[in-house]
Amino acid sequence: MKNTFIITIIVAFFLVSCEKFFDPEKRSYIHYQVINSSHRIIEYSFFTYNHGEIACLRIGGSPISPSDTLHGGLDFFKGRNNYWTDYFEISKIDTFYVVISTVPIEAKEGQKYDALPNGANVLKTYKYTKENFYDMNPTTDIVTFEYP
Repeated sequence: MKNTFIITIIVAFFLVSCEKFFDPEKRSYIHYQVINSSHRIIEYSFFTYNHGEIACLRIGGSPISPSDTLHGGLDFFKGRNNYWTDYFEISKIDTFYVVISTVPIEAKEGQKYDALPNGANVLKTYKYTKENFYDMNPTTDIVTFEYP
């Protein structure tokens, strides 16, 4: 009887503390697309900057062919109105970077770095702040990152 009570308490605590993971209403999925308008195959990576720390958020999963578009999204805890500006606030980031390269960046998602990737394989780095997303309608607009 005592063991059943303890197990019940542990399960209840787990369900309450992890509610935000199981409740889709408390999560947001912010959409984006990467357009390759060049004549070469490209890769993309996302990095964030917050108070002197650069972190790798996403390494693109597959190359983007010339004149092709990749669609994706980032999953995070639900924001209020504009999911991209909310993402900046909830994730506590100052700047969002999109790094376009010829080969995948040698970085690990979730890892912190001293600087953004650079070198011969980096074609372009785009810098965005929360202000870039103020006019977005989260239900109809998809953020577009286009190279070149």
